[in-house]
Amino acid sequence: MREFIKKSIAGIFFGAFISILIVYGIIFTGDFGELHGEAFVKYSLVSMLLGALTGISIWFFETFRLSLLQKTIIHFIIFVPILYGSVSLTGWVQIQSITGFIVLGLILIATYVAVWLSFYLYFRHIASRLNDELKQL
Repeated sequence: MREFIKKSIAGIFFGAFISILIVYGIIFTGDFGELHGEAFVKYSLVSMLLGALTGISIWFFETFRLSLLQKTIIHFIIFVPILYGSVSLTGWVQIQSITGFIVLGLILIATYVAVWLSFYLYFRHIASRLNDELKQL
């Protein structure tokens, strides 16, 4: 439980940091002379929620003794609806029709698969390299 809380808090801080960087980027690169407090609070809270969810995901993958496929399916079932709801409720993506709803879903699924595959291939490469180094010992 302690690791769960540590990962959640780290995720919240990471989400807050990313939120601040995004706001700075928008203010310094755009024509935005003022920042509306309500919008900032809404966006930063969602960023912190997504950061906490990411931290919890890391804990989930490290803790439970399930197959990689089982962990990925459970993570997908939890993560995608929360992400989908977040981008919809905050207005980050405007959904005007059922087609937009479906397109956003497909984009989120494609992004999820691309990120998952990238991490999988990266860690598989690292494991292969470590195994080769161990064989040379």
